[in-house]
Amino acid sequence: MVHASVNPHWASTNRLTTLANLLACACGLLWSAEGGCENFDAISTENPVRVLDDQEYTVETCAAVCELLEWCTHIFVGHDSMHMGVTTANSRCIPVGDGCTQSSDHSWAYYRVSSMNTGAAGRETLELTDSAWDHMGAVVFGEETTLACGQGCGQQVWMQSRDTFTRPVSVTAEMKADRPECITMSLFAENHEKNAPYSIETGGWATKIRVFPGDYREEVGTNDHWHSVRIEATLDGEVRYSLDDVVKYTVTDTSLQSGKIQFIPGCVGMTVRNVVVATGGCDMSLIQGHACEGRTIEDVDIDGVDECAAACKANDRCNCISMHATGWGGAGRCRLENDGGAGHTDRGVPEYSAMTMAEYDACRAAPSGATPGGGTGH
Repeated sequence: MVHASVNPHWASTNRLTTLANLLACACGLLWSAEGGCENFDAISTENPVRVLDDQEYTVETCAAVCELLEWCTHIFVGHDSMHMGVTTANSRCIPVGDGCTQSSDHSWAYYRVSSMNTGAAGRETLELTDSAWDHMGAVVFGEETTLACGQGCGQQVWMQSRDTFTRPVSVTAEMKADRPECITMSLFAENHEKNAPYSIETGGWATKIRVFPGDYREEVGTNDHWHSVRIEATLDGEVRYSLDDVVKYTVTDTSLQSGKIQFIPGCVGMTVRNVVVATGGCDMSLIQGHACEGRTIEDVDIDGVDECAAACKANDRCNCISMHATGWGGAGRCRLENDGGAGHTDRGVPEYSAMTMAEYDACRAAPSGATPGGGTGH
């Protein structure tokens, strides 16, 4: 059972819950697991934690309370449970910070509030655990998750996120093959085939990438060492595919608007790590190949688009940002610029991307998010 620990640094419960109801929480929610917090007493000495039971909380209203607390990153939401034919009602809310170890108390569900305190709105490193992913065949979860050879070895092997994601969304992961052969990451795919749209395959014929839809192919070398892959699905219908932070292919396709993330070891076993999803930030709204016109103010050692935009807004002269996939001359990815009213233009360099502050404000207002998934693991 999760216990309460009242702290004087809390604002009043009535103020928090009133604001929470007004917010109707647009923040991203990523389902983590069922269960309580085994080490609650230990983490409650570091974070001011208490149980909220002044109303019947939903996941959304509990997450909205979390949004008001600068230290909050996760929530526990109670749900009714039955033991020996007796139903116990539970609609309480517990906002917490990082550090919980899951318990087997089934009267609680545990969520990561993905837009909270992550350094960039809506950016989340997905947990590689059995509770977060459905799977088929030999999948061993861990920080580096391994999947045995699938279709090429006459068997079904895949892992699929329990969460459902909606445009605009960007998913990035590192993956490598056991030996140079085909492995796949897909977004929104409607089946478990290795070349279903939207997907990027490395190791095609040992040394090529293949991208669907379109079956775009490019020679890039072997894939038996770590490579970063990314798929971005934007609101305006673009789907962009990147390898090692370089955009390789862009297609306009609106046939898929939402769905799961999958990893499929089509021809050989594979290993996956560092799966990162951006659902509320503006990474996927940058205009690829573009850079701002006008005058450069300074290059800043910042990697995230939201942080770069914040630096721009803090500078009276800045109204446009240019990002470089690997850094502007080693001085960081973020360039603050004044476009002189000319915006940004296509430079034909895939490592470049840009947006004006007006475009940034528009993307921040766009709807996006992750829907907690149920599903059944295998």
